Amino acid sequence: MTESTVFFMESDDFQDFLFFVPTLKDRLLQSIQDTDFANMFAQKIPIFRELTPLHKYRLGVGSTRVKIPRGTIIKEEGNKKNQNFYIIINGEVDVNKGGKFVRKLENGDYFGEVGLVSLKANTATVKVSDTGACTCLAIRPQVFQSIVVDEPAIAAEISIRLLGTGSRLSDILNHPLAREAFIKHCEKEYAQENIDFWLDARILEGIEKRTIRKSVLKALGVDVPAVKAEKNRLLKERVEYIINKYIINDAEEMVNMSGEVREELLEKINKGEYSFNMFADAQKEVYNMVEADNFTRFKHSQDFQKEVLDKLGRYSPDRASYKMENS
Repeated sequence: MTESTVFFMESDDFQDFLFFVPTLKDRLLQSIQDTDFANMFAQKIPIFRELTPLHKYRLGVGSTRVKIPRGTIIKEEGNKKNQNFYIIINGEVDVNKGGKFVRKLENGDYFGEVGLVSLKANTATVKVSDTGACTCLAIRPQVFQSIVVDEPAIAAEISIRLLGTGSRLSDILNHPLAREAFIKHCEKEYAQENIDFWLDARILEGIEKRTIRKSVLKALGVDVPAVKAEKNRLLKERVEYIINKYIINDAEEMVNMSGEVREELLEKINKGEYSFNMFADAQKEVYNMVEADNFTRFKHSQDFQKEVLDKLGRYSPDRASYKMENS
């Protein structure tokens, strides 16, 4: 819950304001049209199927209209400079791969979707046709990420469907279905404790993020010191649970980590130095180990294909058509 400042203007006053600033009126109308256009397109583009109506609307608001001159290279194969996603409003572009013409894209087509979730180099060169300029709606990766930041599972599903075996471990851990499949895979390899530890440490970090402004709590008549005391109690309880289950030498599910990190954690416990992110270094070590070992095998396993890709639906950026569904 956050405090907000709202400015109010009567409808007649606003109309008078626009009358004296006609350029602003034109820009507002264009912005509304572009937002509606992008929102309509988001309803039909397969990779955005997981987004809620609100997220699709935000995607439209975050889009930018760009007019690109004829002959301009928008994306260059093997280059990482332009990671934007484009929806063509008017005009044509040519797609070339390995120096060979692949296809022509026109009104209603789109390209650059992999750039929304990955920093991989462009897989093809996209050039505006020599016959005329091209008008597009552009969506920057930063805009897309800001839209789905509060819905990591949605962002993860889009990434997994787009990247397939190139998916990241973070995407797998953020998606319920994919995470469950990976945990089962780790069970087979007798490595489940690593994932359990990482997830428990993340839950601990999440407790710290559950904050409400003191002014709001006081306005609601809540005892602020009591809330703080309860948060500290949860901190101590969760830290001791993680230490006893994964860290101490005779732990129930002892996790493999460097002796230096383990000793540092035990020393902090002995001194009573508790914090919500005290397992950050251990998490990083475990994450890197799992990513290089268990996760690498999982991505190329039948479990990943059947339990994740087949169920979510594999989306191929090299599909024969870049047309939207039902367009």
